[in-house]
Order: sequence, then structure tokens, then C-alpha cells
Amino acid sequence: MDENKANKRVGIKDIAKEANTSIASVSLVINGKDNGKVADKVKKRILEAIKKLNYQPNLNARTLKSGDSVLIGLIVPSITNHFYPELIKGIMQRADELGYYIVIFDSENDFAKEEAYVRTLRSISAKGIIIAGVYDDDGREERMFHELKEQGVPLLQVDRFNPIHQLPYVGLDNYQASYEMTKYLLSIGHERIALLMPQGKQYIIEERRRGYEKAMKETDHDIEDGIFYLDAIHFSNLDDCVKNIIESPKRFTAIYDANGDISAIEVIKELRKNDLIVPDDIGVTGFDDVYVSALIKPALTTIRQPKYELGKNAMDLMKQIIDGNNTENMGIQLKGQLIARGSVSVIL
Repeated sequence: MDENKANKRVGIKDIAKEANTSIASVSLVINGKDNGKVADKVKKRILEAIKKLNYQPNLNARTLKSGDSVLIGLIVPSITNHFYPELIKGIMQRADELGYYIVIFDSENDFAKEEAYVRTLRSISAKGIIIAGVYDDDGREERMFHELKEQGVPLLQVDRFNPIHQLPYVGLDNYQASYEMTKYLLSIGHERIALLMPQGKQYIIEERRRGYEKAMKETDHDIEDGIFYLDAIHFSNLDDCVKNIIESPKRFTAIYDANGDISAIEVIKELRKNDLIVPDDIGVTGFDDVYVSALIKPALTTIRQPKYELGKNAMDLMKQIIDGNNTENMGIQLKGQLIARGSVSVIL
């Protein structure tokens, strides 16, 4: 085969020639706008030609020609976190239905990386940016959001949101979910509940704390010395936190890990190192309902976040922003679901 011919990029003219049809028909099929406009037999020939010639769309050329990008940026704090794959799937599948492509970045809970990825997305003319933020206590992320908003960049928070940013967001009603978890533990006899949560000022974590405190206070249960703080990102002090809980004179009967399921699983492992059996000696609950939560022994009682639906709703809201609808300060909060399993027992 001629080398120049082999390296030549296949275009819609080549597809049209191979399928013996017009460029306009090929364009309609490629852009998903052929409904009722291209005969089925013609569409079949076009799709066969696309496959035969290994056609790959040139997104940069499309952006330059139309002045309109089909790229949406998504920045998550940890792509290896078990929580995010389903959320990403929801965003990507809905984006595909709407004719957009998702470009994913992993900030690794590092604001400097998050900021650099935002610059990269701006440089490639991304149509909009969806961000699950980092643990940032010094206001840098808030200032960046403000600047992007002032510049008219379509911007959306997902999962890790904070209404103070005055941006559209999609997340869980963390306050209500945490309240329901604490009420459940109280209802099965656990009156001394330790709350384990990350240090810092993450709004969604503070909402979980507030839900716990409301449930405890309205039933006249003591919360003094009942909250234990993990290192914000790496949880390097988890073993010390567990030790402080089990050695506390309050004699806690349950640990509610508001950080998440993976952290709760690590808590169970640490309790075993101290010769404590879950749930016989002490109960443990988590948050998120990631896949492994149902596989460990005992299976973890937790709050199920509708991760896929969070992603789907995020992309739908981003489309509204792109279309110029009035979404300022719009927030969508979905409900969590209590999943009772074997990691806590009933106290009679």
C-alpha cells in the first residue's frame, strides 16, 4: 500500500464516495441528525463505509469550522476512588446521547493540578467544565470558580459542592442521609455513636456532621467527645482514631464513618487488629455504597448514593447551562438510601 495513502486522514468526502451518496447525508449520520432525513438503506451504506475506512471524526476541525465545541471537561479528585466510576459513567452516557464528548482529568486532590486542568480545558475550547472539587481550606478554589463565572465559562459542581460558590450543582442531600443513618442506629439500640469524619471544611462532610448532631440532640443523646477527625486526604491517622474510639470511657457501641465506605472498611480491619469483632463488639457503618461494601464480611451498612443518576443529572444541567437557560445558583440534591446489612447488630 502506498505510504502516503495509508497515512491520509479519511474525511466525509471519502465516506460519501465509498457509500455512493452525498456529503450532506454523511454529515447528518455522523452528527446524529439523520432521523427521518436519510433513508435506512443509505444510512446502512454510510455506516458500513465508516467501518471499512476506519473513519475517525476530527473534533478540532469541527470546532474551528463551526466555532462550537463538543467537548465537556470533567475533573474528579481521585479516579481510583470507588465512588466515581458510576458517576463518570452517568455523565458520559448522557453526554453521548446529547452529542458531546467527555475529557476526564484526575486532580488527585491537588488544587494546583485542578487549576492546571482548567487552563488546559480552556485552551482546547471546552464547551463546559464539570468539577468535583478538592479539599481546599484557603479559598483558592472559590476564587478560581469566581473568576471562571465572571468570564462566562459554563461551570458545574458535582458531588463535592458548596452553595457558597453560587454555582449550579448536583449532589446528594447529605444532611438528610446522615440524619437517617444516625436515627437508624439509635432505633436499634445504639445510644453511644462515634462519628468519624475528615478534617477540613468540605461542605458535604459538614452537612453529614449536622445530620448526625440533629438526630442525636433531638433524642437527648450526648455528642460531646463523640466526633473524631481523620487526616483530610490520606487518613494516615486512622489507626489512632480507632484506638481513641475503642479506648474512650464513653464505650461507643457503633462507629459511623461519614467519610465513606472505603474508610469504614479500613476501620473494620483496624478493629480486627485490636481483637474486636464487628458487629458483636462494636458496629461500623459507612457512606456511598460502593461495590465492595456488599462483598466484605460482614457486609457494610451504609448510605447508597445514586451515583449514576448524579452523573446523568449533572450532564443534563450542564446542557441547560450551555443552552443559556437560567441556571444561576440552581442546585439539584438527590436522596440517599439507607442500606442495612450485617456490620451493625441490634442492641436489646
